[in-house]
Amino acid sequence: MHYITAVRLSGGEGERYIASLKWLNTTTGVSGTSPTSALIEWVQKGNTLVVGGEHGRAEVKVIRPAGGRAYLRSSANGQWTDNLLRLPRF
Repeated sequence: MHYITAVRLSGGEGERYIASLKWLNTTTGVSGTSPTSALIEWVQKGNTLVVGGEHGRAEVKVIRPAGGRAYLRSSANGQWTDNLLRLPRF
């Protein structure tokens, strides 16, 4: 399982401005930093990213707004959450 542990924003506030993310593979213990674009591609290939929250974990999904650039957002129990924005910054 790959957990997002921190985010870097660039150019504003909100999920659309997440430029890169730190992650941890809890199976192997490997961690790293990736640009948002690489993780969008990774999720679209069927891989799962999650983020922890005070009430459990939320899956990270790709949002593709009409006429806009794709970005990542977390979702738990069918509801959009702002768990990514609550993570530490780096």
